[in-house]
Order: sequence, then C-alpha cells, then structure tokens
Amino acid sequence: VAMSCSGEVPTDTADGDGEDNFVDDEQNNNNVGVVGGADEALSSSEACEPNSKVHVANKKKYFTARSLLLSSPFVLGQTLFNVVASFCGPLLCFWLIFSRGGPYAWNSGEVLGPIIASPLACAILAPAFVPIGMTDAVSKGWFGPVPSHDGGVRRLARFLPFLRSADVWRVGAVRHLVLGTQLSCVAIPPGILIARYALGPDLPAWTQIWFSVAYIALLPIVVLPLALLGFALEPNLERVENLIGAADDPRALIKLAKRAWAAPKC
Repeated sequence: VAMSCSGEVPTDTADGDGEDNFVDDEQNNNNVGVVGGADEALSSSEACEPNSKVHVANKKKYFTARSLLLSSPFVLGQTLFNVVASFCGPLLCFWLIFSRGGPYAWNSGEVLGPIIASPLACAILAPAFVPIGMTDAVSKGWFGPVPSHDGGVRRLARFLPFLRSADVWRVGAVRHLVLGTQLSCVAIPPGILIARYALGPDLPAWTQIWFSVAYIALLPIVVLPLALLGFALEPNLERVENLIGAADDPRALIKLAKRAWAAPKC
C-alpha cells in the first residue's frame, strides 16, 4: 500500500501505464519502492521529501478463488468463448459426418466416441492457448494471482490435486491431464446412461448430433474456470509470465506466433 503526500491510501492497485515502476533498494536511499501485495505503508513525511523519488508499483490485482471464478472478466470471457466454439465446431463436423446416417445404437462408436473422448480432449485442448493473452489480462486487472494459501484453493485442493503446491503441478499440461481424467470419471457414466435410457437404445441421426453437441458444449463450463484457477496460483502465473514474456516481439504477428508456440508449455 502506498501513502500519498496527503496521507491517504490510494484505492487503485495499478497505474495502468504498463511501465515498470518497481525500484531497487540499492538505487538510492531516498528512492521508495512499493511491492504489490506488501503490507507496508510509506510514511507521508518520507514520501514527500523534496529530493525523494517516489515510485508507486504497478501492482497486480490479487483475487481470491471465489472472485476469480465468479467475477474475473478473463475467466468469464474465455469460458463463454469456449462454450460457443465447442457448440459451433462439433455441430458443423457432426452434421457433415452423421446427418445422412443413423439410427445409431447407444453403444455404437458414433454415440460412445464423443461421450468418452470429449472430457479429456476438452481439458487438454481448451486451456492450451489461453496463456497467449494472459499477461495482457493481468496488466489490465482482468486476471491476476491467487495466493496459494487462499481458503477456497485449499478446500478445492482436497478434491483437485493439481491445485496443490507440489512442483509437479507447475506445468499446465500435467494439471490439465489430471483435470481431464477426473472430469471423465464424472461425465462419462451419466452421458452413457442418458444415451442408453433417455434417448436410446437407438438414436436417430439428429438426436445423436444434438446430444453430442450439447454434451461437448457443457464441458468448458467446468474445464475453463478450474484450468484458469490453476494458472492463477502465484508460482504457476509466474511461470506463464516468464515464458510468455520471453516471447515478446515488437512485430505483432511474430509476437502472436511466438506466444502461440510458448503457450502450451506454460
């Protein structure tokens, strides 16, 4: 927290100008640095020295697990985008592949294939390129770190091991593989039961298409928030910032290509 010369505490946590406002302690004894998330406040007399050079840190906006999942524009936007994409893409593909066939038995590959493969595929593919825009979202306050000791994270980590602090969970692909495996255990049995007893035993072509599309489109509602919560944990977000930051380039298309190459490694 930084104290202004009037003794007031600014409520804005980021200046939004994109400059690096952190000051090394060795620069000058009169220079004052404020680190995002720190609990120390500058005294007004020290901050208002005529010769002192006060730098207010470009602090990150911190979230709790609940506020990230429910109010982060980046999380909500990515989830909505993936729901729409997961609806439109499979609808087109299944129309081309299945619309002229059928009816399909509930235990046929046409019915069971999407049910069994989609949870794991969604968990691995949907979050893979999300880090491309993550650092920009952090700088705008749309996304930010969640402390590992947050109560919501600790409660979720009882059931979702990839939210724990072990080094093995630093890599996003490992977290998403476990998330997809857990989601498969939860989503596949009811999907098969619905196909067998609610819609089957034989599904007309368009019944099979709409069921598969709806099933796939619902998965990102679970996958994206949990995957992004994993990215938001402080050590994981630091890894994203290091990898994506190293991919910067003044040329927009080259930067996008470099970030796309680096994103799955985050």
